[in-house]
Amino acid sequence: MNERILRAFTGVTLAFTGMAWGEACSGGAVSEAPSASAQSSTGQASSGSAAGGSAAGGQGGTNNGSGAQAGGSGGGGGSGGVGGSEPVFPTKADCTPALGVAGKLARTALPFVFDQPMGLVSPWGDADRQFVFERQGRLQLVMKGAKTLFLDLHNKIVTGGEFGLLGLAFHPDYAKNGRLFVHYSAAPNGMTTIEEYRRSPNDPNVADPTPVGSPILTVTQPASNHDGGTIAFSPVDGLLYIGLGDGGGACDTFQTGQNMDTLLAKISRIDVSTTPYSIPPGNASVGRPEIFISGVRNPFRSAFDMCTGELYIGDVGQGRREEIDVAPSGKSGLNYGWSVMEGSTCANGPNGCNVGCTQPVFDLPIFDYKHEQGRCSITGGHVYRGHAIPWLRGTYFYADFCTGEVWGLRYQNGLVQGPVEFSADLGGPLGQGVVAFGEDEQGEIYIVHLGGTISKLVPGP
Repeated sequence: MNERILRAFTGVTLAFTGMAWGEACSGGAVSEAPSASAQSSTGQASSGSAAGGSAAGGQGGTNNGSGAQAGGSGGGGGSGGVGGSEPVFPTKADCTPALGVAGKLARTALPFVFDQPMGLVSPWGDADRQFVFERQGRLQLVMKGAKTLFLDLHNKIVTGGEFGLLGLAFHPDYAKNGRLFVHYSAAPNGMTTIEEYRRSPNDPNVADPTPVGSPILTVTQPASNHDGGTIAFSPVDGLLYIGLGDGGGACDTFQTGQNMDTLLAKISRIDVSTTPYSIPPGNASVGRPEIFISGVRNPFRSAFDMCTGELYIGDVGQGRREEIDVAPSGKSGLNYGWSVMEGSTCANGPNGCNVGCTQPVFDLPIFDYKHEQGRCSITGGHVYRGHAIPWLRGTYFYADFCTGEVWGLRYQNGLVQGPVEFSADLGGPLGQGVVAFGEDEQGEIYIVHLGGTISKLVPGP
């Protein structure tokens, strides 16, 4: 929660049609432009090499999970990353290096208007179909120039605060088994619910409206914000990753960031090849067995690099910093420090939290930026692995929810290049409401705006 605008659970009316998505959207001038923060004097990364993982695994805090001196317990040591592993599952993404002279970037809008779209997802192995999930609970199929209803869940979902239909993931073998998974806020109280559905056996363009058994996972939400959102299957291990926020409020109100006995403020990893789900080997070594990564505040939008398996996490900050974290493929036990850390800095101090931060030892973001010029809430995106814009391959796209500015950066061998702002190429900042980036089966990238439009990134004139 950004302290400049109170959240829905306080009873205060919020900006943008009553939604609290962007943390806060009143401007707040601070003096420093967005800057890289892979090296910070206020924190020390505890993981192994970001580019390839550590053979022995990283440490969530000092002494393999005992935490920073004043920061509570960290995550478990976990397993070493496998870095640039090739995807196990088939993909039409282009994994070759960037090629050619940099040119202009443009966008072209899909010929449809959606009702508060929250994301665009394409199943692996299906070049014809794209699926847009809307906040109210409807999944729309876009195929061959038409939009049709695929699945309607609106009767099960509550949409107050930041609640709604928040995530969609297709099983890696969806083309054969028809399995899909949704993340939504269940009526009446907004409980996080991960549920499985199946494609209709009679029509591949609609889903069976009956869920497959009971929900796979439920987590009580103590407030109506910081619910996380993204669920996604890794292209390397085929497991389901689930990102949840800290439960809401300011300064980790419910003390979940460093509490390893809750799935809030965590990235979890589970195996849905069994019923009920099973725990894969190599998760964090302490706390709930589902936990893979800890110490995140609100990992609303995350995505796997289809070519390396690295997990890029756009973690929404509080009043000062927005951060991008990159977890090497397969590397568990990382702890990004919330609420001891906000981005690359201690969370205490002016406009911060009253926490001790004497000698923080956490995993740092690869990049963060300050709240200035109206910026307030990161919308994490995707690493471009498409064919149409070869000079941008390997570029990670992200945006700020409040301003609609769009940037790209490259992260390789532990180093960040950029960021480069693309807003001018795209016709200027897109305005408040960039809520997600989508990716199709070819690796092309889309910008999803809560106002109803979805645009595809294309080469500029």
